[in-house]
Amino acid sequence: MFVWASADRGSEIYESGRDLKSAKRVTNLGEKLDGMLLGRSKIIKWFSDDGVETRGVLLLPTDYEPSRRYPLIVNVYPLDDQLDVINEFGMQETLSPFFNWQLFASRGYAVFFPNIPTRAKSKMVDIGRVVLPGIQRVIDLGVADPKRIGVTGTSAGGYSTLALLVQSGIFRAGVMVSGFGNLIDAYSYDFGRRVIEENWGFRTTPWEDRSIFIENSPYFYLNKVDAPLLIIAGSADPAVPPHLGEEVFSGLRRLGKEAVYVEYEGEGHSPEAYTPEHQLDICDRIFSWFDLYLKGKPTRQISPSGFSLNP
Repeated sequence: MFVWASADRGSEIYESGRDLKSAKRVTNLGEKLDGMLLGRSKIIKWFSDDGVETRGVLLLPTDYEPSRRYPLIVNVYPLDDQLDVINEFGMQETLSPFFNWQLFASRGYAVFFPNIPTRAKSKMVDIGRVVLPGIQRVIDLGVADPKRIGVTGTSAGGYSTLALLVQSGIFRAGVMVSGFGNLIDAYSYDFGRRVIEENWGFRTTPWEDRSIFIENSPYFYLNKVDAPLLIIAGSADPAVPPHLGEEVFSGLRRLGKEAVYVEYEGEGHSPEAYTPEHQLDICDRIFSWFDLYLKGKPTRQISPSGFSLNP
């Protein structure tokens, strides 16, 4: 007996002999998925700009046909071991609708999850060196429409989203959730400092080498952003305080760029822990954002630039 999940099926209990060749599902907790068409996932490979073989997971749209090209959403987070998402329902097994990427596959989107190995001294540039050739690989496979590519990420993935937007004009829209762009600001409070030092491996401080913080801060390159950006934050986020997202919005607005900032009152760092009402609102906003800029068909009215508290 064992528990098994896949991109198109949540965790269920199975029984099998030792060879695992005759696995039979015992439970049917995902009964409502029976007969539902869901996207298929697969692992793809490419070479980074440094010539290193890299892998990622591609979730195909539910209506996938090899002869068609689809809008692509790139979901980023700076880790080099994310292939296990291929065995999680919706590429992220959670009860929250926010992270279930089958919701996008069922709306005609392909979704790409690249592994992103980075080095501390060149973190921002490394993200571009790895992810951009990966996107080109999805285009070369005939899946992605090169004129309809969006990018999104949460927390350090939000940072990665902004890092990509300042390095390439290939993107038509971006969504930054609980993210940041200024490492000097992020270093100014305890949690952010520990992430930068312990998780990211920085071995210096802004007082010893301010250049490494500036060169790895997409905030200082906002003038290079071409894609409209939706910025989402929780007002009570202890990990990434909302002012870090607000300053990105303020900078983009000062530069005359398209941006929308939405802050959810009383919410913390991860949208999967938001109230159901706010989770559904985030989903609706993100669907509408990508539908507007990747399909030209928004599902709700969106202001091209604005600031919203307590939506």
